[in-house]
Amino acid sequence: MDNFANAWRQGGWHPYKMSMPAIRVVVGGVGILGAALFVYIACIALSR
Repeated sequence: MDNFANAWRQGGWHPYKMSMPAIRVVVGGVGILGAALFVYIACIALSR
C-alpha cells in the first residue's frame, strides 16, 4: 500500500505519514463536528 501511494504521487500527503498526535486531532475534530451536526439535525427534526 505504501509503495502504491508513493508511486502514484511522490512526496504527496498521506495520513500514514502524519504523526499520531496529528491524526488524533484530525479524527477527533471530525468526530466532534459530526456529533454536533447530528445533534443539530435531531433538534431541528424534533422541533417540528
